[in-house]
Amino acid sequence: INYELGIDIAGRPFASFANVLGDFEVKAAAIDNITVGAWTHLAAVFNPDDESLRVYVNGTEEAGSLIALETLINGPGPAVTVVGEGFDGMIDEARIWTSAKPASEIEANRHVILAGGMTSYLRFDHAELSLDAGTTRYAADYALSQDWRNNYWNSALLTTGASIVVPTVEPPVTF
Repeated sequence: INYELGIDIAGRPFASFANVLGDFEVKAAAIDNITVGAWTHLAAVFNPDDESLRVYVNGTEEAGSLIALETLINGPGPAVTVVGEGFDGMIDEARIWTSAKPASEIEANRHVILAGGMTSYLRFDHAELSLDAGTTRYAADYALSQDWRNNYWNSALLTTGASIVVPTVEPPVTF
């Protein structure tokens, strides 16, 4: 895994990544766990300018780490993005950017559906897509409006029982 944003077994949000050789992991973990059953906004920011990795919970920085390692960066060629693996819960959306976002921008946009500008924008609030009568299911990547031309190669593959559902409590993200 190049970069990971997750929740550990104690319920604490964390972000991590591997160095260039893949033999060392840098991790920043929040002290407090998240509230079960409540919508929670998680964000992680790796900033190569100040060599920091930060974790934000509901728009507030909860963990940080300084890095003195050369990091792996996705470049040309195939890149795999995994969202929600091993997670038992609901994910409203995932945003992946090409640049580090300041805390003020994370806070300002955490409740807003954005128009674009991201590397990947996976929104799990629309109908599933399928190419083969439902056996392979996808969630669309809204950063790539023409992804259908590539058989949804950049969209999220829904696996191991994952599905798009209408939540009983509407997520706090609006237009």
